[in-house]
Amino acid sequence: TEVAQLAHSLAGSSDSLGFRALAAVLRSLEVAALGHDQPAIRSLVPLVETQLQGSLHTLKGLLQS
Repeated sequence: TEVAQLAHSLAGSSDSLGFRALAAVLRSLEVAALGHDQPAIRSLVPLVETQLQGSLHTLKGLLQS
């Protein structure tokens, strides 16, 4: 599915940048999407958003240094 493909790509990019927690949540999203597990996908969205915001905050801090 498109969600699984995007989650997979973003997880790899996140790992490359050192955002391990974001990558882990995205991998969970990928697995849920591959399994067509809609309840799991819905439950992971807030976790992805939280980890993404934290990663963006960290990245902004690094760029301002």
